[in-house]
Amino acid sequence: MSAFRIILPSDQKSKHMSSIFKRIVFIIAIVTALLFFSLIGAAWYLGAFSSVETSTIHRPVQYFIAAPDSGNYEQALGALNQLKAYLESTSLAVGLPAVMLYDDPMVRPLPKVSTRAAYLLADSVKIDPPNVFLSVPSGNAVSAVIDANPAIAPYKTYPAIREWCERHHLTPDTTGVIIEFYHPDGTIRVEFPVM
Repeated sequence: MSAFRIILPSDQKSKHMSSIFKRIVFIIAIVTALLFFSLIGAAWYLGAFSSVETSTIHRPVQYFIAAPDSGNYEQALGALNQLKAYLESTSLAVGLPAVMLYDDPMVRPLPKVSTRAAYLLADSVKIDPPNVFLSVPSGNAVSAVIDANPAIAPYKTYPAIREWCERHHLTPDTTGVIIEFYHPDGTIRVEFPVM
């Protein structure tokens, strides 16, 4: 048996190689476009293109049931879930989940900000250990509301708060408690105390 070998003339060989090259370029272009639109879609879904609504408010005295220990910002949502599990085993009526921040996230790197997971209460109540009762005094604050994922929201709300303070000649009260409220509809409201 003899092996047959097809020998293409050089111009046919070059056309064949050109055709393969065009297919590869086309496939790469399609994959790149799919990746690009997937990333844009994911960013849109997470709220990267959401606008922040800011205003100055007077917040009333607020009462909270809070986790016994404070942690850093990255641990806050996990602690909030643990507190929720505890609250489901009680008859305590609670409002919105919240994260209380004790450091200024516009100054200190967000992962190092000291926080406490909490739930808003309608009134002052006795809390059984290990959880604690906290109250936040009334006062002026800048409210920033965004419809975004909690991983994206701080990077949009805190710069918007800083801009609002500068535009309205307000001074952030770095001794006050900053509160992030997590609404059931997916919006996040940040209340940043100001002087």
